[in-house]
Amino acid sequence: MLKKTGNSIFLFLLILFLSIFTLSDFLFSQEASISASVDKRLINSNEELTLTINIKVSSGDTPQPEIPEMIDFEITGRYTSSSQSMIFTNGRLERSVSKIYTLTLFPLKAGKITIPRIQIRKDGQVYKTDPIQIEVVNGQMPSKRSVVPKEDPFQSVRTGNVMDAFLKSSSDKSDVYVGEQFLFTLGLYRLTSLQTLQGQFSKLPQFSGFRKTDLEPSDKRILINGRYYDVREWQFSLIPVTSGEYTIEEAVLPCQTDDFARSFFNRGKPRRFRLESDPVTIKVLPLPQMGKPGTFSGAVGEYTISSFVDKKSVKVNEAISLKVELSGRGDLTSAKDPVIIEPPEFSMYKSKCETDSKVSGNTLHTHSTYEFVLVPEKAGQYLLEPVSFSFFDTSLKKYRTIKSGAISLSVAPGKKKAAANDTLFIKTGQSKKDVRLIKSDINFIKPDAKILKNYKSKFMNPLILSINIFPLFLFLGSIIFKRRLTKLHDDVGYARSLRAEKLSRKRLKESSKYLEADPDNLFPINISNAITEFIADKLNISGKGLTINKIETKLDELNLPKENITRVVDVINECDLFRFSTISSTKEQRENIYEQSRDIMVTLERQFTNLEKNTKKR
Repeated sequence: MLKKTGNSIFLFLLILFLSIFTLSDFLFSQEASISASVDKRLINSNEELTLTINIKVSSGDTPQPEIPEMIDFEITGRYTSSSQSMIFTNGRLERSVSKIYTLTLFPLKAGKITIPRIQIRKDGQVYKTDPIQIEVVNGQMPSKRSVVPKEDPFQSVRTGNVMDAFLKSSSDKSDVYVGEQFLFTLGLYRLTSLQTLQGQFSKLPQFSGFRKTDLEPSDKRILINGRYYDVREWQFSLIPVTSGEYTIEEAVLPCQTDDFARSFFNRGKPRRFRLESDPVTIKVLPLPQMGKPGTFSGAVGEYTISSFVDKKSVKVNEAISLKVELSGRGDLTSAKDPVIIEPPEFSMYKSKCETDSKVSGNTLHTHSTYEFVLVPEKAGQYLLEPVSFSFFDTSLKKYRTIKSGAISLSVAPGKKKAAANDTLFIKTGQSKKDVRLIKSDINFIKPDAKILKNYKSKFMNPLILSINIFPLFLFLGSIIFKRRLTKLHDDVGYARSLRAEKLSRKRLKESSKYLEADPDNLFPINISNAITEFIADKLNISGKGLTINKIETKLDELNLPKENITRVVDVINECDLFRFSTISSTKEQRENIYEQSRDIMVTLERQFTNLEKNTKKR
């Protein structure tokens, strides 16, 4: 009897087990859900935020979350995990599959920011999370008892009250005049104890409204509050072109360090953070109209002038070289020439002008040499009037006119020129004889045509034909050459496109000097400039302020292959990494970048040529 009962129980359990697996889709819950949470709702502008998205379904595939564009955050990390569970509740089997998406977010601005709703779609139904509001503050977070972070949120950038790394923007002047030069400095500071600091600028000042000259970056070590910092400085000489108030925007450097990976809470994980400089405001004053001389050259600064000649005693029609030298603090590249009063007894011609500029300390120093040729036409004693130059003196805040010294010249009579009605003679030996008749200009017609020789064969000679046809080809060639010169002069875009390849080869050759060694970090600057200027010449746009994003947009508008655009962006990004960070490139890295750059410009040259041909056909 017991055996029979046992068999019945076993059979019942077997049937129940098979029924559960057969009807499991009907017994399982059909519901789905999505939730989102953050590890903190109050963060610093240099701090990361962790967003966790949890998706649960009872059957079928787990849908992907639809994450809207987060314009106020940068997603710096992603991680995905999943789990399964089966539970009997009140005689009902419930199975659930969970998939967790973990996003690391970095705030792009301060203030109250909302993480929008995130949704999934399952079996025709839409499930959404609630929006999450985050408050981002600048500087040290306010102290609140309710907020107790698990670890120091400034651990990667702050030790105690001292910053481990920071960016600093500064200008040696806050108020300047139009045309007045000043120096802008962007500095990256890091404690000497911070061994590793890697990053790439995501934003750099564009210097709109200024003429910019890049100076060589420099490195130094300074002491701040008892701690030593290694500093990399990038300096720019700026000259405002119009008046007004300008804001030089901040620089942004997302970076990371492995120095804190050994901490207990962050073992093995690099710390990421963002450095940001403060914007710098410059007030540009217009040049005053009161007291402005009519001979104002347009120069702004402080200058001195001198003039001299190569000889003070000459003969009539003998050339004199007059040199005028201007030197001082400021920019002379766009200034007018000094004013020279031309004597009526002289003919004057401008020969050349050479300008040399360099930045010493915080100041732009310029030296210009103007050379003129004077030809006296009459004998006598003359006095060259002083050469004058008018500029706006920024130290005195008024216009000044400076003059060189006067120069005395002595002109003696020269050889007498032949008059138009003088008797023409032929000189033979040591005597002069009058012109005599050598041959009559008209000969008599020969009456007997038979004695005339056949000259046809002489004119059919290849040499004679070549001599006669050559002027025609020379004439046609001169027309073509003139049209080409006219097009180069009138069509700036055509001229820039034509010379782009030649200039790119020259810039690459200049960069190759630093393949073996690059102690001053000039290689990435030259390579980046070579690619940027090549593209700017081809597109007939200014290379100043041509950012990576603009390059990518311009090339994409031309429908160039995506892989080539990506290669261009990658090489410039790699150059900027070595250019704007403290990481030095190795010889192998420089050789690799050099080969990639050369290949990229050859490919782009071919594609630009094809585009020009297709445009002409249309």
